[in-house]
Amino acid sequence: MGFDDETRKMKILATMPGETVKSVQDETGFKLLVDDNIFEYKPPTTEEIRLIREVIDPTQIFCKS
Repeated sequence: MGFDDETRKMKILATMPGETVKSVQDETGFKLLVDDNIFEYKPPTTEEIRLIREVIDPTQIFCKS
């Protein structure tokens, strides 16, 4: 998410894998703008997942497995 510089309204900058602009909008309580250069985030690599689980948040305070 981000904000449009001119209107200061919230806009979708990117989606997570498996999500669409429609699915994001459907779960939001207000109308979102859509960035002209919207993209889909790449899923995390195996190494990134390992780092999150073993180094960054091993007690699963923020990221539950």
